[in-house]
Amino acid sequence: MSAKERDRLKVLHEVKKRHITQKQAAAELGLSVRWVRELLLRLRAGGDAGLRHGLRSQKLSYGQPAPGTINLPPAIRTYLHSFGADDPLRKLTPTAFPQCKDM
Repeated sequence: MSAKERDRLKVLHEVKKRHITQKQAAAELGLSVRWVRELLLRLRAGGDAGLRHGLRSQKLSYGQPAPGTINLPPAIRTYLHSFGADDPLRKLTPTAFPQCKDM
């Protein structure tokens, strides 16, 4: 957790204990009252981890094959190159290519 997230957490715990109001917390954090309410909902739903950045510890999407795509051996890829978009999935069966063992 970053220092900024820890500071937010401290202030939001004070709001949760009702030591300060949401308006005072918003002024202290430099946020709007509405955003403080949203952070409190995240805190209730996910605990302390609910305040962490949403994309932390997630794998990057670029460089990965798109969902639903198939990695094919080069021999099959050249054979299926002439088909349309839907045809390879219909025509692709393990018995169609006995020379490829990795299917």
